[in-house]
Amino acid sequence: MEARLSYLGGTSFHIAAGTPATVVDVGGGSTEVVHGIGSRPEDGASLKLGSDRILQVIHADDPPTERQRVDAETRISMVLEEAPAPGQPGVLIATGGTASNLPVLLGMWRPFQDSVAGRPSNAPSGSPRFTPAQRWPCRPVSARHAPA
Repeated sequence: MEARLSYLGGTSFHIAAGTPATVVDVGGGSTEVVHGIGSRPEDGASLKLGSDRILQVIHADDPPTERQRVDAETRISMVLEEAPAPGQPGVLIATGGTASNLPVLLGMWRPFQDSVAGRPSNAPSGSPRFTPAQRWPCRPVSARHAPA
């Protein structure tokens, strides 16, 4: 159910009918991977892989050591092998707190006053543009895709 809701929320207002999409919802304790067409989920899985869970398992320092990073990457790769493969290539949408913080952590997007049109004001005009999904409140999404 959580995977289906992640897909519906992630594709609402973003994906045209007939467009293949994959939504990855990275949470603290689990990650949902769902493939579908338009706003219709077709296949998915809930993986026991989350940002908090992996940090606890590897007993991560802050920042993690090189050995801890390698351990985390190995564990993540093993769990991701359980994820369903998409039927066809399409749009990738990452949701959840961890995913929404990645562009900030990578220095690709800043939610500050000097951000312009989804990219830092000092970024070249051709640099990647990120559009946070939080700009759509959950009420219209839930009204559009209420669980049956």
